[in-house]
Amino acid sequence: MEVMEVMGPATANMTLVVGARRLRSALKDALRARCALLKTRAFPYIAHYPYTCGSGPLFVEHSEVKAEDINLTGCRVQEAVRRIASAYQVDFVTLHLFRSGEDAQNKPYVRTNYPDAWVSRYLLNDYVRIDPVLHMAEQIQGPFCWSKITPHEGQAEMMAQAVKHGLGQTGFSVRHVDAVGRRTVLSFNAHDARGETTWDAHLPAMRDDLIALAQAMHNVALAEIYVDGETFPQLTPREVECLRWTAEGKAHTDIAIILGLSGHTVRGYLKDARVKLDCVTLAQAVSKAISLGLI
Repeated sequence: MEVMEVMGPATANMTLVVGARRLRSALKDALRARCALLKTRAFPYIAHYPYTCGSGPLFVEHSEVKAEDINLTGCRVQEAVRRIASAYQVDFVTLHLFRSGEDAQNKPYVRTNYPDAWVSRYLLNDYVRIDPVLHMAEQIQGPFCWSKITPHEGQAEMMAQAVKHGLGQTGFSVRHVDAVGRRTVLSFNAHDARGETTWDAHLPAMRDDLIALAQAMHNVALAEIYVDGETFPQLTPREVECLRWTAEGKAHTDIAIILGLSGHTVRGYLKDARVKLDCVTLAQAVSKAISLGLI
């Protein structure tokens, strides 16, 4: 109204027309720039495989991150997740910690900064049973890029839903398995895959630091899961084996045959495990080991 009163209707209309043309021109320029950017990214595979692995300038710039440079002392797992995401300049970091034993196979301890809506969907649909990243982590000891994953139909649908819920299309993971079989899978996820090289080219040089970081996060998670200040029983692999077979109802003579050991040696392992678990009887030791996720 002010334009019309000061300049007159004709001049005001001319001003509006010129303004609209400039706006359209600006929008077209922005669209061209966006299309040019998309052409530099390898997106054809998204239709059948939404999680691919790539490397962008941010990752290359921060590829010298060292595990010891990330201070995890005294922090909770969720805070550690935030610090790692910041240090590596990725959007999301997730930790899965699985106790040993079949009963704990699909009941991991999880901490992530993924969107709440995706976390809810993941839990409600029990995606942990088909998660292709976790399945791949069972097969590869060192860090691996998600581009190595070939998902089956159910996994592909899960991954498509992940993208719809705001997850990125690039990622890599690393696992740690301790002496008693508890394992942690630490995963990194980002939206952008700028550049022509993939993270595969960088992972070998980062291998040792990523493995050390997974172990550090494993220990941070264990400290949070179990009673603060309590010394967690450190059982040897043989002690765990003997307890596990005892839980299956095997006598020490049977366990000796199964493991190729003498009966005396098996009894020694079971006694040491019972003492470490601070139990009077072997049955109590087995029960406590199960409750702690050791077997």
